[in-house]
Amino acid sequence: MRIYYQIWGPLNSDVSTYIIFHDSGELVTGDMPFPVKMNNPDLKAAADRVEAEGLRDMGITLTLGPHQRQQVKICDVIDMYEQGLYECAVGNKFAEPIVNDTFKTIAKLASKFPSADDYRRIDEYVWRVTKELAPERL
Repeated sequence: MRIYYQIWGPLNSDVSTYIIFHDSGELVTGDMPFPVKMNNPDLKAAADRVEAEGLRDMGITLTLGPHQRQQVKICDVIDMYEQGLYECAVGNKFAEPIVNDTFKTIAKLASKFPSADDYRRIDEYVWRVTKELAPERL
């Protein structure tokens, strides 16, 4: 929610509800490591289907349009990027692949936004975070 707010401003109730509950379906599937779903589209589709069924079984309804889902998704990846940068900053060399993979994914996801304004907002935010946590990467 913090990242979404810092990039796009105040959240409406649909966005905040989505952010709060979007990972709840992982109670059924487990939380697969980030690159597993990203690199296996068939597995991602199956996990998404089971997670959606899990959400329905829990009585959770998430309604969000494609653009806002795209915004939330990139915020989720930016959160992983920030955590990786922090881990690297405190000396955890094992976080380096997380930083590299999430940075590439952010660039890929950002390029799919139809609006140049969205891309600019994402770029400015990621640049600012990188400058604060890992200025040597700039």
